[in-house]
Amino acid sequence: MRNFLMVTAWLGLCLPGIAAAEDTSIRAIPLPDHRTLEITTPVSWHMDVQQQPDRPPTIGFRSEGDAQYEIYIETRWLAVGTTTAIELASKKIRVQSAADYKAPRTVEKTVLVKPLEGDELRGYYYSMTDSDSVPVAEREGYKSLSQGFILVGDFEADFVIMSNDSSGETARLVLLAIQSMAIRNPLVASPSKAL
Repeated sequence: MRNFLMVTAWLGLCLPGIAAAEDTSIRAIPLPDHRTLEITTPVSWHMDVQQQPDRPPTIGFRSEGDAQYEIYIETRWLAVGTTTAIELASKKIRVQSAADYKAPRTVEKTVLVKPLEGDELRGYYYSMTDSDSVPVAEREGYKSLSQGFILVGDFEADFVIMSNDSSGETARLVLLAIQSMAIRNPLVASPSKAL
């Protein structure tokens, strides 16, 4: 709980480039089994949830109007009998492979895979900056890309963060939001909080 409050406070203080010191909201996304997936984000983030019956959601966030950032989190149930440690090790290799593949097209040339942890979350990600010649993001027009994999409770998710923020502040803010992800039961929406 302490880490959750620290992440929420961080979100309220670190909004340059997206929204200056605005309120945050715990977004409660219904899951097919009557639980919710919660993620704390700035109130101004436009959220789009796509969900098929009996499947976890795909969550998107984007800036309004101008193309400053797009965020996608695609969730899946873990396969029955999956061991968390083995799954994390396997996915870390996959994330590193993706980073290595894109590294020659980036400013950094060597891209480090970093751990990502929250109260109920474990995973890995990398961040990179587009060289002027070839875009690294899935959609042209974005200069920065962060991608990764997380495990939260009994589901896994891939995420991608595309932005034009050269400072890296957008990616840091989104990673904090991802770290806040948790599964709750029963289905109860959480109120907005001013920080």
